Amino acid sequence: MNDVKTTGVVLKVTKCKNSSLALSVLSPELGKISVWARGVRVGKNTQRSGCVLLTYSEFVLRKRGDMYTLIAACPIRTFYHLREDVVKLSYGVYFGELAGLLYGEGVEAKAPVRLLLNSLHYLENDLKDPLDLKVMYELRLMSAAGFTPFVDACMECGNEEAFAFSPAEGGLLCRSCSPLLPLPKSAVSLLRGYVKCTLKACLSHNGKEAAKILEPYVEQFIRYHTDLTPKTLTYLHRIRNTVNL
Repeated sequence: MNDVKTTGVVLKVTKCKNSSLALSVLSPELGKISVWARGVRVGKNTQRSGCVLLTYSEFVLRKRGDMYTLIAACPIRTFYHLREDVVKLSYGVYFGELAGLLYGEGVEAKAPVRLLLNSLHYLENDLKDPLDLKVMYELRLMSAAGFTPFVDACMECGNEEAFAFSPAEGGLLCRSCSPLLPLPKSAVSLLRGYVKCTLKACLSHNGKEAAKILEPYVEQFIRYHTDLTPKTLTYLHRIRNTVNL
């Protein structure tokens, strides 16, 4: 029986009987997979550190039916400090869940894994405002999954002076074609940049105030086009409201 070697980010960890764990892992080559980690909670099992939530690990797996069985796990990056801040952890877990909902097994996920790892790094090290990072992450993840917003011009008439964003139609509209309230130019510029620019440019950009305006539009866009409402998003909003962020 051939074993499979891959890397991946642990998106979800569920405790099971017999000191085992059921993992949801996002792998660049395999997509989102289910991994059965037998007995890793026993004593000082050397595989356990590679099975922690949001850890990026190298895995050796054996395919059995619809699930992979863990043979070995070695952590590459733990993002340990995220677990020291409940707000940061809430963002990180949401990022992971959204990626897991958009990508299934057998779907190549190299771009999403790269986006997730970079976003967790910037989140952990306070290199970008968390809300701004969230909007960037959502837009780029949706685009990678095939749900790219149309941001070049008005979707209806082609007018480049398009200032309204329609979550339902998935793109920009001008004043003549939409009854929606216009967005500030800064928000339109940020929307276009996060969809069209390189990941490096997006990560280095500071768009905190514009991101606050865009956030509800982007969340509606996700719900409308995927019919997804991640449970961790509701929790994230509750945590943010609690700490007045």
